[in-house]
Amino acid sequence: MTALKWTDYPKPNLRFIRGVWTIEVSIPASMRHLFGSGSGTTRNRRKSTRTTDKSIAQSKMHELTHQIYSEFDRKQEDHLTRHHAVADNFATDVIYGLATSFNYKDIPNIRASTEYNQLVALKTSCDVYADMIMNSATIDETKVMADLLATSPSPEEVIVKFRELNTNSPYTSEQKGLAGRYKHLMTQTFWHDLLIEAAREQGLQEPRLDPLKGADVSLIVKTDGNVIVDSPMMRRMNNELVEPISRPARIAPKGPPMLSDVQEEYFKIIDRDYEKADTKRALKRGVLKFAKLMGDLPMEEIDLTTAYRFIDKQLELKPDISHSLIKDTNWNMSKMFSFLIKRGYVKSNPFVGLDLKNYGTKTKSYLPYTSEELFTIFHHNWEPQERLLLSIMITTGMRLNEAGTLTWDRYNDTEYQGIRYFSLLDTNDENVATKNVGSKRIIPLHPDLELPPKGTGRLFNYTIYDHSCAIKAGNAINPTLNTLVPHPRKTAHSFRSSLKILLRDADVSKEVNDYYTGHSSGDAAGKSYGGVSVAKRYEDISKAKHPWLSETA
Repeated sequence: MTALKWTDYPKPNLRFIRGVWTIEVSIPASMRHLFGSGSGTTRNRRKSTRTTDKSIAQSKMHELTHQIYSEFDRKQEDHLTRHHAVADNFATDVIYGLATSFNYKDIPNIRASTEYNQLVALKTSCDVYADMIMNSATIDETKVMADLLATSPSPEEVIVKFRELNTNSPYTSEQKGLAGRYKHLMTQTFWHDLLIEAAREQGLQEPRLDPLKGADVSLIVKTDGNVIVDSPMMRRMNNELVEPISRPARIAPKGPPMLSDVQEEYFKIIDRDYEKADTKRALKRGVLKFAKLMGDLPMEEIDLTTAYRFIDKQLELKPDISHSLIKDTNWNMSKMFSFLIKRGYVKSNPFVGLDLKNYGTKTKSYLPYTSEELFTIFHHNWEPQERLLLSIMITTGMRLNEAGTLTWDRYNDTEYQGIRYFSLLDTNDENVATKNVGSKRIIPLHPDLELPPKGTGRLFNYTIYDHSCAIKAGNAINPTLNTLVPHPRKTAHSFRSSLKILLRDADVSKEVNDYYTGHSSGDAAGKSYGGVSVAKRYEDISKAKHPWLSETA
């Protein structure tokens, strides 16, 4: 019996019975046996409204119909529950019987706790056995089976007829009977539920199973608990009490694992394995962008074509998107698929090896400020905090966040005679937020740079969010910089390239220039300072001239 839903139940009727209005719903034919048998069996269920007023009765119709539908549900549920063990025993007996008939070695216990691969191996073998038997049937056998079923014979008659027709068959009648029962939908739904339950119980990826199919010949349960093919003729002759039995799938598969299924797990790994907040945000942002533009896709269906379609979607959304952003987003997805491969979710990484060179607008680097523009900038009447920030950036080449998060704990004016410096190296008490390892460096300060009296804590009060103050510091200086020097490629970051040019023009070597501005391997390895001493750096950077530092508005 196939389980019915409320949408399958007959519509209610309002009838005037025994002096009151009554709600009546016909019992579906497939369910009538659940309400008893015999000549007195009713064909409908009724609920009295207890009123002679039709309008009041109509107002009660919805509620009373739901009560009848709920009764139908309970009857179905009771029926299915009562036959669960019978149906499962039928399926396991068939599987054991078929495997045994072909001398399958070491038949495992057919239960969810059995190793998943053993269950799959058994099912595969039984599928092959059953197909071999069923495919060996001649056209005559198939026709006879159809004819016999049409005349509702007993199972015994079917077996006798097959023996007469196929005495030379390589398979016994018992094997043919087992194959037929194995191919029944009831056995197939048992396998369906067992494999899903075993995978979930053993923490494995849920299998992707073919749509359920199989013979749906009517089966009945006899009073002794045996399941046989329904034979109305025999039932009439024996007057035996039987019940139809079926076994719909009880476990709904989750379907193929989707990218969203592992997103939370992956984000936890990002938080665990990456220190920099910017990197964490970027990695997560790339995954969220993919989900927004491409939807929630099955992991194993994401391939090279999908990766290129993702790029096209980004260009559709923003035609002037930068080449570097496309590369970064692709890298973000590549990192996620590396994780998926390690966890066994997928076999390959479709975001590796893409040809990206022609996608997106090539990024134009920031231009340096000219000497005249620097005089204009420093001639402006800045607040003391912003003037100090700009002075540090032009003389040290620090990035906006590096300068804006400086603390007095990182200042030193005693280790080297006559040399002041800031350290961007990590300590036991603080991990300094820098762009990369090469940026962790000792930065001697230019003699023309004036600092306020040494204090405690931070030099600046720009709000820090996730180890970065770049947004607040940028908001404090960039609008004014854009007014003083209106140019789309000149901003706070331009001070770094301005300093590099000043150092180059002062005949400072490229090696010192790169170490000083954080474009080398950095000082993170210790006080070897990469072969360029602090004294040498101070000596060379002091050659650069900063006459604008003395400018006042």
